[in-house]
Amino acid sequence: MLLRLLTAAALMTSLAPARAASPMPYKTVSEALAALSAKDGAIKTEADGWITVTEPLEGLQWSFVPGSHGAYPSLVRRSIVRPPGEPARVEMATICEAPASACAALAQEFEAQNSRFEQYVRSRARKPPPGGAPAAP
Repeated sequence: MLLRLLTAAALMTSLAPARAASPMPYKTVSEALAALSAKDGAIKTEADGWITVTEPLEGLQWSFVPGSHGAYPSLVRRSIVRPPGEPARVEMATICEAPASACAALAQEFEAQNSRFEQYVRSRARKPPPGGAPAAP
């Protein structure tokens, strides 16, 4: 899952401007999946039952939990935000139609991934690239 975030992050940050994500535009998981599946420019993939929709021009990644997951039906929307002069961070929003305890566990799972990604970005920013030139922020 972290590898998918890193791969999507590379695609999202290369195309999307650095800005905060907009408010959640959908009311239900099924509404979001239907709308995003039909959206021009959205890239839909599936692995291990997870459906991921990446909107590179918007800088968004949508993760839909599989039916086998305790938080089904739910989705997590993430955006990589790069404020000027600061390290990248992940903004996250969810729609969780499962029991509250499963929703809390899902949020913790994704927050842990977000934290690992943010640590990775900070560690890369501190290391000078080969050749001794300073690392770009």
